[in-house]
Amino acid sequence: MRQFYITLSRAFRLLLKALTFRVPIRALRYGLLNKINYMVKCGDRRYDFERRYLENPDPWNYNLSQYEIEKYRLTLEGALKWGRNQRRALEVGCSVGVFTRMLAVQYDEVTAMDISGEAIRIAARHPENTKNVLFLRADLLSVQLPGTFDAIFCAEVLYYIKSADIPLACANIDKYLADDGILVMVTGCAELVVDSKDWNQVFQQYYDLLFSHKVQDERRPYVMFIYARRGASKAPRERSPVAPETA
Repeated sequence: MRQFYITLSRAFRLLLKALTFRVPIRALRYGLLNKINYMVKCGDRRYDFERRYLENPDPWNYNLSQYEIEKYRLTLEGALKWGRNQRRALEVGCSVGVFTRMLAVQYDEVTAMDISGEAIRIAARHPENTKNVLFLRADLLSVQLPGTFDAIFCAEVLYYIKSADIPLACANIDKYLADDGILVMVTGCAELVVDSKDWNQVFQQYYDLLFSHKVQDERRPYVMFIYARRGASKAPRERSPVAPETA
C-alpha cells in the first residue's frame, strides 16, 4: 500500500509539472511507459531515463561535478596510454556528452550512443559536439554500427544490463572491437557485481586484462579496467597526461 501511494505521488508531481509547462507533455508518456515496463518486470530502464532528462537536463551533474570530471580525465589518460590507435572510439552510455567532448579531442571519429533519446538531444546540442561525433539513440544489445573501433568505453553503464543479457552484450562488444583495440570499463566498486556476475571476471573470459586501477574516493570508490584481445600487445605507450578539465 505504501508503494502505491509513493507511485501515485510521483505520478501527480509529474502531471503537475507537465500542466505547468515545466516539462514537455511527452514526459507523461514516458512516465506511463516506464510504469508498464516496471509492472511487467522487463528490466528496460529507457523511459525512466527519458523522463529524468526531461525533468533535469543534467540529472547526475556531469557538467560540473569535480568527481566526474576527474574520473573522465583518468579514464581517458588510461585509454591513451594503453590503446594502439586513436582513429575511432565508441562510447556506450554517453549521457549529456561531457566525456564525449574529451574523446573528440583525442580520436579522429567518435560514436556516442545512449539508450535515452532525450540525453542524445542534449548532448548533440552542445557546440563542441558537432565536428567528428556521431550521436545515436541505441541499445548495446541491439545496436548496428559500421566497422570496428580502436577503443570502446563502457563507463558507469554495464550494471544496468541484466544477468541474462550479459552474453549478448559481450557478443556485441566483441563484434565492434578492432583486432588491436582496447575495451575500457569504469564502474563503481559496489556495482561491479550484478546478479552474482562479476563483470571483470566475465570480460577476462574473452580478453586479457592490461590494466586495472581502483580509486578510493570517499564519495564513491570506483575501478577502471582496460582489456585487449588475446595475444595483443601488452606494452603501454608513453603519453603525456591529459590536462584536467575546468568546470
